[in-house]
Amino acid sequence: MLDQYQSQQLNTLAPNYAGSMFDRASQTAPGLIAPGNINIHQRPVVQNADGSISTVRSMTFTDDDGSTVVVPSVIAGRGVVGPAEAFKYYKQTGQHLGRFTNQEAADAYAQALHEQQATEYAR
Repeated sequence: MLDQYQSQQLNTLAPNYAGSMFDRASQTAPGLIAPGNINIHQRPVVQNADGSISTVRSMTFTDDDGSTVVVPSVIAGRGVVGPAEAFKYYKQTGQHLGRFTNQEAADAYAQALHEQQATEYAR
C-alpha cells in the first residue's frame, strides 16, 4: 500500500471535481437508478504486487430492493478488502459507485469506471 504522502501526491494529479463517478456520464449510464455518492477523483490509492495501482476495484451486489449496487473494495485506511467487508462497509456508510436496474448494466458501468480510473491516475 502507498503511504499517506504518496497517496496524496497521486491524488493531486487527479482533478479535484466535486461529484461522483464520471460526473457528466453518470447521469446517462444505461440502467442507472442513482449515481454514486463517492468522489472518484479523490480515491485512496493501493499499490498492487504487480506494480499497478488500484483506486476503486469495484464489486457488485444485489441490494435489498433488488437493484444492483456497485461498491469499491478499496477503502481508505484498510486497502483492498474482500466482498464481505466491502458489502458491510457499504451497508454501514451508504457509500456506493452507482445503483443499477440489473447486473449487466452495473458490470458495464464498473468496467467503464475501471478504464476511466486507469486513464485518470496514469497521468
